[in-house]
Parts: sequence; C-alpha cells; structure tokens
Amino acid sequence: MTPQEIAARLRPGGLAFAFDTNALFGNTSLFAVCSDVARHNDYLAAHSLPPVRLVISTVAHTEKLFDLKQKFREKFDGAEILRGLERKGLAIEPFEAEHAIETALRIGERNPTTAAWHEAKRQRCLECLGLPTATDTPGKGKGCGATVDWLIGGHARAPGCVLVTDDNGPEFDGLADRVKLDVLKAALQAILNELA
Repeated sequence: MTPQEIAARLRPGGLAFAFDTNALFGNTSLFAVCSDVARHNDYLAAHSLPPVRLVISTVAHTEKLFDLKQKFREKFDGAEILRGLERKGLAIEPFEAEHAIETALRIGERNPTTAAWHEAKRQRCLECLGLPTATDTPGKGKGCGATVDWLIGGHARAPGCVLVTDDNGPEFDGLADRVKLDVLKAALQAILNELA
C-alpha cells in the first residue's frame, strides 16, 4: 500500500492496525506512529468520528517479550512493558496478555541465548522435514522459519485489521491489507500536515 492509499483509509477513522513483531522492534518509528495516531484521534473525536485503533496480537507480543527477556534477563519486567504499551495506545488482543508474558518467560528460560534459539529452530526445521536432528546443515538455524507469522497474519485478517509489517515472507502472501511501518508513518505525517 502507498502512503496515499493508507492516508485515504485513515482520514475518516475507524481503521485498526495490527502490528507484526518486526514492526514492534523499530521503537522510534513505532512510537512516532503511536503519537501521530493519538493526534489524529484527537481530530477524529472533535468531529465525532471513530478512532483509529492500534493492536498487537498476543502472539506478536509474546515474540517481542521473549526478545526483551533475552536482552534484560533478570531485569525483565513484563508488567512495566504492558503499562508502557498502554500509555502509547497499543492494545493487546487475545489470547490473554498474561499468557503471553508467561510463555515468553518459559521460552526465554529454555533458550537463554540467541545461539540456543537458532539451534532450537534448526532442530525443529529438521524434525518437520523428517530428517535426523544430527543432519549437517550449512546454516545455524537463524533463517529457519517460525509458524507464528501465520498466526499474526490470521489475527490481522480475521477482524479486518491492516497488518503493519516489513516482512515479505510467504506467511503473509495474499494479505492485501498490509502496510510497512514507514509507509504508515508517512501517511500519518501527510494527514497531520493537512490539519496544521
């Protein structure tokens, strides 16, 4: 989608955006989008139009929490992260947020390092292909896919959300309603410039 196409859909409000995990990693761009949506929602409210909603499936939320668990280890605070997302106007949608924190902690404890996580994905890929787990492979597992992208895409599609993702993987093929984070940011800036 182009900035002009997404801006046209944003102007009247009532649109929802569901964030893929990769869109949650660009904190500067993500937080700028959250701030711009809040400003646009102020305009929409003043004109009795429905707000734009920002949602994160707990599947994507779990992936992001897992990364933060690895990064911060014992300083990890899932409750503080939830408060921060709420302050930014991001809503976590079911399965329940508390389950996502628990899942991230459990996975993080089993795979405390990036190398351990890559090896686990490599092993799972080999199992899925029916190959012995001792099979010698040229890769270390970093590029092995994860099925959570299917869940994230399905979550966005079912309620009619626009998926915000920079991922071009096959799990998102056929999803017409998707936009890159920077394109969404540009569309919001164009709308806010019109209102200034």
